[in-house]
Amino acid sequence: MKKLITILLTFGIIVVSTHAISAKLYRWKDANGDIYFSDKVPPSDAKKERATLNESGRAISIKDAQKSPQQIAQSKKIDALKKAQKVSLKKQLAEDSALLKTFQSTDDIESLTKGKLDMLDSQVNIISSQSTTLKNQLINYQKNAANYERSGKKISKKTLSNITSAQNQYDKNLSEIEELKQKKTFLLKQLESDKARFQLLEKSPINEPSVYSSGTPSLALGTLICKNGACSTLWNKAKKFVETRADTKITFKSNTLVLTSSPRQNSDKTLALFAQENDKTTVITLDIRCINNIKGRDTCKSQQAHQLVEAFNNLKN
Repeated sequence: MKKLITILLTFGIIVVSTHAISAKLYRWKDANGDIYFSDKVPPSDAKKERATLNESGRAISIKDAQKSPQQIAQSKKIDALKKAQKVSLKKQLAEDSALLKTFQSTDDIESLTKGKLDMLDSQVNIISSQSTTLKNQLINYQKNAANYERSGKKISKKTLSNITSAQNQYDKNLSEIEELKQKKTFLLKQLESDKARFQLLEKSPINEPSVYSSGTPSLALGTLICKNGACSTLWNKAKKFVETRADTKITFKSNTLVLTSSPRQNSDKTLALFAQENDKTTVITLDIRCINNIKGRDTCKSQQAHQLVEAFNNLKN
């Protein structure tokens, strides 16, 4: 009889234990930040973030808290930002590849640019010579017209037509010369940019960098705004900020994008810096992502993450 009772008790313990193991266990924080563990989440906390734990107490999934309309809008903004970063990275990598395939050294870049500059100078000289001739013709036509007026005669239609034609062609030539000079300025800037990029790629070959879009994002976005063409100083400050404040190493740098490697520890914050030109302004954004687990999410929500964004936003001051 005792043996039968022992067997029944043992069976009961096994059944209860099996049920306990198979039941889901949740972990969540209430409005006061207190942590709870239970197989049931009370209705008052049902909309809060919660983790589902396995029998070892490890989180196997995390359900997001219900977002406010503002948080939903911010999440969409961050998603769009990551897509734009991926497009920018793809474009820059293609340009980098073309740069390395086309040139063997910075001397090659200078040589090709010099040929283009010489061609532009030649065009400017030709048009300038034509403009000098046109200007002299215009002066003569205007003198003839003045002579007609002094003698009380009506200026002939041919003289008026010659003046109009010469003036229009002269103005057109001046416009073409200005365009050619602008092209020359652009080429000189492109030369310096290509040389700097080539030297950077030579020193630090890029090994298939990627935009880190997994993990969990911080909804705090750093934002700096500057006028187009006047952002170099602010961009350099922003790059220096990322270089000195990032928890993970920098994997990619360009004139519009800086990326750091994915987080390895719960306390790591992966940073991405991105500059986007609009009609009249450039918007420089800093976004933060962390490991998608309980502690990683806490890192992205932490006061430290918000202070990092605040310090970034103060770079313009």
